[in-house]
Amino acid sequence: MATFGKSEDLTCITDITLKGQNDEALCIAYKTSTYHVFAPIYMSDDGYVLKSRDANFFYPIPQGAELKAFVASGDMPATMPPYQLSLADYAIGFLLWWILLALGVYAGLKTLWQKARAPAVVTSPVGDGFVPPSE
Repeated sequence: MATFGKSEDLTCITDITLKGQNDEALCIAYKTSTYHVFAPIYMSDDGYVLKSRDANFFYPIPQGAELKAFVASGDMPATMPPYQLSLADYAIGFLLWWILLALGVYAGLKTLWQKARAPAVVTSPVGDGFVPPSE
């Protein structure tokens, strides 16, 4: 987990027969980017990529005529396999906000608890009881 900056995660969805530039096996994957400031602060879904199965790098999905040729040859599917980010992905991707929310709730409840346990201060509606001496 990074302290500052951006990290990228690649998750394979399905293997394909298409090979990479160095003849490595590929899979269709989805890519997410997480931005960190001490803890994850923001996560984005970057969509589909072609990931190397043996290493953590990717190629962009081919477009246009190149994609049509790969589909026609059977190296890639005609439709992309579906994927969905889980609730846990989002919870971890925005972790710093959850931490700040928890700290705010804790501080608020602590203040309420202290006020409820504080001794009551009794004040007299007439005054402090001082009576000046008569002359």
